[in-house]
Amino acid sequence: MEVTCHLIVSFAFYALSLTTTMLSSLSFALIFMVGLISAQFNFFDGMFRQQEQHQPSGASQWAAHSEGISCNRYLCPGTLECVKAPRECPCPNVEDIKCIIPDVDSRDGATVVCVRGQNECADVERLSKKHWM
Repeated sequence: MEVTCHLIVSFAFYALSLTTTMLSSLSFALIFMVGLISAQFNFFDGMFRQQEQHQPSGASQWAAHSEGISCNRYLCPGTLECVKAPRECPCPNVEDIKCIIPDVDSRDGATVVCVRGQNECADVERLSKKHWM
């Protein structure tokens, strides 16, 4: 009986030492893999961040370009043309038609909507009259 207990205790210590060795090996492997993965993401992060620095956004390009235009009236946001009033702004696309919808409250005020085709302009005018009546 004493020999059996001694064998069981010896086996337990042997299994514990194997488990400790395996855990330390596994810990080392995990730390090594985390380091590799981190280095990989840092490489891609730096590569994409470098690319972003050289490409300014459309809004910042527009702001920089609009600051260079001298206009003491109204600068149209879509075309950057200098006009007397917002209703005189041309449509940004050549194939668009400008529909001018008079304001109900103001004689000089108007809303401008750019649409494609003459029928769409008539529809916009019809819908605007229906809304205000």
